[in-house]
Amino acid sequence: MLPTLYDPCPNAALEAMACGLPVVTSTKCGVAELVVENDAGFACSARDIDSLAWHMMTLTDAAARATLGARAREAVLPLTPPAMTLQLVLLYRDLLAAAYAATAARD
Repeated sequence: MLPTLYDPCPNAALEAMACGLPVVTSTKCGVAELVVENDAGFACSARDIDSLAWHMMTLTDAAARATLGARAREAVLPLTPPAMTLQLVLLYRDLLAAAYAATAARD
């Protein structure tokens, strides 16, 4: 469980998912989108105690935990260091190209 008020992308959540654990986090956590899109746990407001408790109670069911945990692991398998490095390099390439185009347009 990681009901953070804000965290761009916590390694703790990613590591838990890689271990096949479902995640309960807040909507202000960067991993929330990955969790929700892959049905790999739950996301709600960090201050919504009732929802947090309900989500945790849901995970007391072994079958739900196993299903969500398997989805969590599948969701993070593509996030390998080489894949993430490639995404970062491509982002930098695009940013540099946009900066160069903006500079050329001014000249």
